[in-house]
Amino acid sequence: MSLKVEIAAVREYALHNEQYSRKNSVRVFGITEDDGENVEGKVMESFKSNLKVDVSSNDVEVTHRIGH
Repeated sequence: MSLKVEIAAVREYALHNEQYSRKNSVRVFGITEDDGENVEGKVMESFKSNLKVDVSSNDVEVTHRIGH
């Protein structure tokens, strides 16, 4: 296998993994930041109160804040 073919295969594999890792992701904006906060709890409470969607902690793999 040539180096170009191998690089193309690795690139395709990386893109597939990147898409797979985001398939259950959601971005949430407008949740205030507080000292000692529980980000996951704040997000789930926001879903429940604002969207009327009941989300459990089993439904969320990772919750973290991104830049504004």
